[in-house]
Amino acid sequence: MCIRDRSTWGNKQLMESRKKALCINFNQDNSCFAVGTEKGFTIYNTQPFQETYSRDIGTGVRIVEMLYRSNFLALVGTGENPKFPSNKVMLRDDEKQRLIGELAFKSAVLALSLIHI
Repeated sequence: MCIRDRSTWGNKQLMESRKKALCINFNQDNSCFAVGTEKGFTIYNTQPFQETYSRDIGTGVRIVEMLYRSNFLALVGTGENPKFPSNKVMLRDDEKQRLIGELAFKSAVLALSLIHI
């Protein structure tokens, strides 16, 4: 993890750099983990520890699950005006940066897990 000297930053830059984590989930082999935030999600490698990429998708992500080290993610939204309702699992191909499917349920999704068959 890289710690940057923020002493020269203004208050606005410092506040924008902070992201509130809404969830943290490891992939199936624990080689990566995904963090859902108020504006999107961030993917990290565990060995060596480093941010792989971050996506600002303009909505809160309450649950994010990654399928192994692939570009396939499952997202559940949250927030005041979510793009993704809390009762839907949105399937995303992050390489193409687009949604590829959705699963709708009668009540809010509380947890999910992806497996490879």
